[in-house]
Amino acid sequence: MKHLGVSPNRKVYNAVIYVLAKGKHVKEAFDLMKTMEEKGFKPNVVTYNSLIKPLCKGHRVEEAKVVFDEMLQKGFSPTIRTYHAFFGILKTGEEVFELLEKMKNLWMPPINDTYIMLIRKFCRWDQIENVFKLWSEMSENGLSPDRSSYIVLIHGLFLNGKLEEARKYYEEMKEKGFLRSKKRKRCFKLFAPLP
Repeated sequence: MKHLGVSPNRKVYNAVIYVLAKGKHVKEAFDLMKTMEEKGFKPNVVTYNSLIKPLCKGHRVEEAKVVFDEMLQKGFSPTIRTYHAFFGILKTGEEVFELLEKMKNLWMPPINDTYIMLIRKFCRWDQIENVFKLWSEMSENGLSPDRSSYIVLIHGLFLNGKLEEARKYYEEMKEKGFLRSKKRKRCFKLFAPLP
């Protein structure tokens, strides 16, 4: 770009920062962020997310938290992507509910995708009581479970041996008209009534 006389804009800087951080070149990513500022492009929430997401994926949690704190200090509000990066690395139910509370306190309510991600996580951890806690919380936060929510819930319950609960939510899903495709119906044949 430089050889062609094309100056990078903020979008280009953000993309390169993300690639550097993802490639474990974190120092270079931070250096580029400084260069970006020197060139007159102030970092924005996308810039910070470009660092946070790969840091979280690389299990560099403390560095991700430092970036998160700096983002808050500079007056930027975390986005749903910011929180999803952190949810991906949490190890306990307590941490999950603590971060959910932080989200709400910072006026960033969870969305259906947040609940889907967390229901899947709790099912993998075999923490079914937390799955139902999240399922109830969705409604309390004004969200209606969608087709994807039901599929993740039913699949998780099934894998954890909770067949009766899975059948109950399958029937509820069917009643709400979320069972449209023939392919999906074949997947849930297990719950069909026996002849």
